[in-house]
Amino acid sequence: MKKLVVITTIFLCCFYLSIAQEDTIKKSRIFKTWISLNNKPGEIKGVLYEIKDSSILVSSSFLKADYSASKFEVSEINYNDIDLVKIRIKNSVLNRALIGAVTGFAIGGLIGLISGDDDPATYRPHGYLDSPKSAGYKAVVGGIDASFLGAGIGTLVGTFKLRIPINGNFDKFNRNKIKLKRHSFR
Repeated sequence: MKKLVVITTIFLCCFYLSIAQEDTIKKSRIFKTWISLNNKPGEIKGVLYEIKDSSILVSSSFLKADYSASKFEVSEINYNDIDLVKIRIKNSVLNRALIGAVTGFAIGGLIGLISGDDDPATYRPHGYLDSPKSAGYKAVVGGIDASFLGAGIGTLVGTFKLRIPINGNFDKFNRNKIKLKRHSFR
């Protein structure tokens, strides 16, 4: 019995140690970044890769596989040149639209179920072929209708970008450094 306990304990310790050493690249999220410059028109687009003491590194690759294989280029932008940094999670528009559609379907379906079956005795038709509806029918139709509304709202929410003004000011850069590091890949 003691051998079984010792073997199980060793196995569990090895198992938890192997889980703790996962690749940090798998855990990192990719944030699309748009950087407006003080002295040039247009924006620099890429991935917020790393925040240094007085500059930002922006990568050109949007694929995690490129980071593990070191197949990406980095541009360094000094705080003096940065006017505004805008950040958004990669695929956030699609993800928020899907979440909105599923949430809308659930809420619309729930409202349809709660409304219950139409009573045939007191039901007044609104058209020639109109008939009393069941709660299940109302749930499906209400869910589909609400899913379109939810997808629209989710898409709108997903398009928002976090805006961080730097204006070439070192103090503003330092105040926002923690926020920038939170959104950087590395």
